[in-house]
Amino acid sequence: MSSRKFARFPLVNFYLRQHFFILSIIFICIACEAVFSAIIPFSFKFIIDALLERNRLRLIYIISGLSMGGILIVFIALCRDYLYTQIIGKIINDIRSRCFDHLSLLPMEFYARYKTGDIMARFSGNLDDIENGLSGITSGAIFPVLALISNFLFLSLLNLKLTLIAMIICPAAFIAPHKLAARVIAENYQRKTEEGRLLSVVQENILMQPVIKVFNLISYLKSNFARYNAHLMRRIARINFLISLVSRWAELTPILLQILALAIASYLVYVNRISVSSLVAFQMIFTTLIYALMRITYSLPGFIQGATGLRRIKEFLNERTSQEEPFKSDQFISFNKSIQLNQVNFSFAKERPTLIDINLTIPKGSFVAFVGPSGSGKSTLLYLIMRLYDPDSGMISIDGVDIRTISNVRLRSLMGCTLQEPMLFDDSIHENIKLGKLDATDTEIEKAAKMAKIHDAIVDMPEGYATRVGERGTMLSGGQKQRIAIARALIRSPEILLLDEVTSALDPHTEEAINLVILQLRNRCTIISVSHHLSSVINADRIYVFQEGRLVEQGTHPELLKQQRHYKKLWDKQNGFTINEAFSNATVSADRLKAIPLFNYLPNNLLEEIVHLFKTEVFQSAQMVIRQGDIGEAFYIIVRGRVGVYKEADGETKEIAMLEDGDHFGEIALLKAVPRNATVKTLTTCLFLVLSHENFRDLLTKVSGLQEKLEEIVLRSRIL
Repeated sequence: MSSRKFARFPLVNFYLRQHFFILSIIFICIACEAVFSAIIPFSFKFIIDALLERNRLRLIYIISGLSMGGILIVFIALCRDYLYTQIIGKIINDIRSRCFDHLSLLPMEFYARYKTGDIMARFSGNLDDIENGLSGITSGAIFPVLALISNFLFLSLLNLKLTLIAMIICPAAFIAPHKLAARVIAENYQRKTEEGRLLSVVQENILMQPVIKVFNLISYLKSNFARYNAHLMRRIARINFLISLVSRWAELTPILLQILALAIASYLVYVNRISVSSLVAFQMIFTTLIYALMRITYSLPGFIQGATGLRRIKEFLNERTSQEEPFKSDQFISFNKSIQLNQVNFSFAKERPTLIDINLTIPKGSFVAFVGPSGSGKSTLLYLIMRLYDPDSGMISIDGVDIRTISNVRLRSLMGCTLQEPMLFDDSIHENIKLGKLDATDTEIEKAAKMAKIHDAIVDMPEGYATRVGERGTMLSGGQKQRIAIARALIRSPEILLLDEVTSALDPHTEEAINLVILQLRNRCTIISVSHHLSSVINADRIYVFQEGRLVEQGTHPELLKQQRHYKKLWDKQNGFTINEAFSNATVSADRLKAIPLFNYLPNNLLEEIVHLFKTEVFQSAQMVIRQGDIGEAFYIIVRGRVGVYKEADGETKEIAMLEDGDHFGEIALLKAVPRNATVKTLTTCLFLVLSHENFRDLLTKVSGLQEKLEEIVLRSRIL
């Protein structure tokens, strides 16, 4: 690929202009090398003529002396190599920095479309390809081109007929490479895309090890990886064959061209059109020409790799940053009145709306809660307020100012947040909390940790605040990660505190303590809490209830209970349980059991007996509860936590439901010893009440005809 091809890429064009002076010096150095490479073969004519005439020894001495200038040329070459490597290093470093900066400006939608491995490949393999391509420009493109020009000029001084012969023959060396290069570039681009996809498969395999092990997916994933790997292997084989065609052409063509050129030049000597000395000089110059052509041809694979890397980096940098800093609104100075959502609609996929026509107002200093079943859109609404996404239509404003007209830096400086999955960096606890406020003192860090009820646990660790948390916080428990994330949010002293399932991974005692902290903060900042634990938000100034993306109810806790609608159903489902402080034991009331269809027809005295038969079990996140195909042996009530329900069919595992606090599963196991028709895996730490098949069967014998009635009820609404 020529330098002109590289110049088509704006990034390279920019850096070529930026380093124009040094590149000019490098170009002059290369020109000197090219001219010198042409002088040596050209001088052979005069040396031979001088030897034949035996009276021009002085000329031989002069030419031999000039040839010693090669030492100077070597020094010049070393100087330009040093300068060029420095420039390449700066260019690659700047492109890498620009890519990293661009990464932080990309919308969340980009991260949903692209696999992590594919993004990572841009920072590793693709930049390496660009570096290799740039490294080969001087020796594989610029020098050979200048050498061709120099040799043709000296050849024209030698003999015009020989020059015409060379000009007719030499282009044959470019026919095959020119035809194949475009195809190889296209194929290589697909190869890089597939390598990125394969890298994502490997990364996913690393991150999803708990799921892989509990679902016994090792064989399935091995075959899945083998399929991707085989496809990539075929692509690589095809590319390598095309490149080998170019290489074989580069090896064979020079020999054929030299034989052809020698034959023509020899004929001209035979018919006395040129001298023997001209023939020797022509052959030397033509050999240099062929060598220059070979260098270009041999450099093509590197240029192809570089072109592919440039294309993928360009594709990445051309990704639209939909949330680029717009004009800075002169209207917005500080948050004084309220946050308003007017006719807000949003969807991740057009055919499935996530939020529909949302209208609400959150006064400054209030404590509000978004509640509803999983998938109702409450967390998504939080992301819109933080402007991780923008609404498809409608407006979110602060004091009447559209947040899209406010600098993201200014907007988010008002906010502290904890996300549903606590995101921690692979650093110390001290540094992770400090990320909320980079100039925070140790005293401020400890104060935030105490507010988040994590300080005592930290000082009990061997390294205290210097304890490293591991990648994504894997060295800590779910509750510890969550509380460190809370401390990181609180250290900012935010005007708006956004909490997404902040108590989901906490034991009741810590949850109560965190809820108390939230209540203490309500007069100092505006609190927006997303929670499916309704007990955590009963003191909210206003509760917004979401159902299938719509705001269906709003009011205080007492007001919503009186309405006897969605909120009341959620409340009833989550209540009737008692949990000890250690989060190790739970009980259920007979009235709560009666709300479950399976137990609705049982007499009260039997319900009282069943209550005492339930055993408490605690499962950590990502643990298997029941497996599809296993014989059912127990019935489960989720007292606290969230589980995913999955079905395996045709080699694929699909999520079919998500269950949370108050939900239950496995009814059929109490009545019949049949295989489970789905798999259940915990998504958070879960507290279950478990009733075994054997204990329940003993009770059924006390009421005639009860088993048949219960079987009819269970089969009518069976999930597991």
